[in-house]
Amino acid sequence: MQRISILQLEDSVLDADLEIAHLARAGIEADVRRVETREDFEQALESGKFDVILADFHLPHFNGLDALGIARVKAAETPFIFVSGMLGEEIAIESLKNGATDYVLKMRMDRLGPAVQRALAEVNERRERRRAEIALEESESRFRIMAESAPVMIWTARDDKSWSYCNRMWMEFTGLTLEASSGAGWVSRVHADDLARVLDAWNQAFEKQQGFSSDFRLRRQDGDYRWIACRAAARVDGNGRFAGLIASSTDISEMKQTEERLRHGAKLESLGILAGGIAHDFNNLLTGIMGNASLILEDLPANSRSVPFVENIVQASETAAQLTRQMLAYSGKGRFVLERLDLSRQVRDITPLIEASIPRLVALRLQLGRGLTPIEADPGQIQQLLMNLVINGAEAIGDEGGSVTVSTEVAEVTQAVADQMMSGFAVPPGRYLLLRVRDTGCGMDQQTRARIFDPFFTTKFTGRGLGLAAVSGIVRGHKAGLALDSEPGCGTEFRIYFPLAASDAETDRDEAPALVHAGTGTVLIVEDEPVVTRTARLTLQRYGYTVLTAQNGKEAVDLFRAVAPEIDLVLLDMTLPLMSGDVAFHEMRAIRPDVRVLATSGYSELEAFSRFGDEIDGFIQKPYRAAQLAEKVHEILTRPLAAR
Repeated sequence: MQRISILQLEDSVLDADLEIAHLARAGIEADVRRVETREDFEQALESGKFDVILADFHLPHFNGLDALGIARVKAAETPFIFVSGMLGEEIAIESLKNGATDYVLKMRMDRLGPAVQRALAEVNERRERRRAEIALEESESRFRIMAESAPVMIWTARDDKSWSYCNRMWMEFTGLTLEASSGAGWVSRVHADDLARVLDAWNQAFEKQQGFSSDFRLRRQDGDYRWIACRAAARVDGNGRFAGLIASSTDISEMKQTEERLRHGAKLESLGILAGGIAHDFNNLLTGIMGNASLILEDLPANSRSVPFVENIVQASETAAQLTRQMLAYSGKGRFVLERLDLSRQVRDITPLIEASIPRLVALRLQLGRGLTPIEADPGQIQQLLMNLVINGAEAIGDEGGSVTVSTEVAEVTQAVADQMMSGFAVPPGRYLLLRVRDTGCGMDQQTRARIFDPFFTTKFTGRGLGLAAVSGIVRGHKAGLALDSEPGCGTEFRIYFPLAASDAETDRDEAPALVHAGTGTVLIVEDEPVVTRTARLTLQRYGYTVLTAQNGKEAVDLFRAVAPEIDLVLLDMTLPLMSGDVAFHEMRAIRPDVRVLATSGYSELEAFSRFGDEIDGFIQKPYRAAQLAEKVHEILTRPLAAR
């Protein structure tokens, strides 16, 4: 049930109570502050914040329009609804022009709940729209700040292919202003041998409303042609429509020259070096893109058409960040977000992802300790470490099949073991959480073992050779130990020794507290929802009661008739199949007038008493906590019958 805060300007206590009752019937619970005079009204607006203002139009010493004027000054965004016995058409129109949200006639009080709900929905919609607009403005401002300081050329184009922005790096490189870059301006700078290919990619991007990637030669303002890596992505507006492109262009001339001198493997290495050179600054850009996109995603309603597009931005940013994370991890400068981790659980959680990444001929085996001391670690980095080690082991096994075993345990590291670590720093002796990854692959000779953690070193024909280099960086970043055993034909075992997290202060366990509202007796639960029945039954049994159950009104009456003397209390739902709750109530009272009845419903207490009258012994509204039910049952059963 919704709960709101209401300022009620009403001189009739009866009318005020009636308004709140109708709101409750509409599913709205309210904390109400009622005032009658101008002075109290102004003081309430100054001292508190309210979700809705309900005001009578005709007051003994105060005019409704005056109250509206005061509210529009002191609480401009708060919905203001007139609730009046009489309100002519002219006055109603005037009040709406002056800022009233709605008006409800007291003879039509059933409209009050929907009017309040509609007003609250409109307020929330305005706030969400305003937050989205502010977030967009801030996002655009941050984008321009980051784009101007970025070490790459950045530009944006509208859906009609005209340019809307280019950063300082672009203008310095080409010598073109924004106006000169648009249209044929940038095209004139493209090398003739690359022009047809680039224009085709450009036109296809707008035709298909998607991004493109292209490497081409671009003439610098000094006349020299440089190789440019252009990566463009589609932009969308607030309605999810294609709005153009956003692109980054990086001078890759040095990489191209290196590729010309080296063969295939060297080309891949140079790409890694280039990425490593811009990793830090590029990550800052990605943080801005990803962070703002995430904020927008949080603000958007779940059914917004923009949600999939913003999710695509976040996912694309995550993908782009993978390579930079590996580079920064190897350098030991990766950003770690540490938290207490159950390493065994972490391994189990990502097992499906690992299994999907290795060949079917390779079996993944887990030997995970339970109840191990947690570690302080970054979950994302631990996932990357595990993936790299397991995939590396699976590749070492090859096509003949084998297994990779992952195990966790607490281990004691002696000084002799610590001296053999390959972590790059001194690892002190002591207790550690040990992660083992062992494969049955081809193993490594001494020369390979000596270089296995070097960046770009790989025993495979293709690949960047970053996986185990990143593992080394992650280990160093977590101040962990690293050891390796491997021989040709005997497989490989990696051992990672994580420092144990600081123990929480040990506290003695107290005995379970006594159940304050425990009692004895037999309770008949009449409820047609099985999950509610089970909850109530288990609760009351826990508190010492004997419990009988019935699924509908007829079954309840038949059961009650058979064992009426044994039943101390009936927990009776208002809405039941076959026989309604109020009918079943009167049937059971006819059989045994003194039986105690506790009514329950998802509706309000007011609704319950309108159905049952004041003959019931109590009411408890769903949902309720176990202790609340036990307390209510205990209170009714310990109350003298005469006090009913």
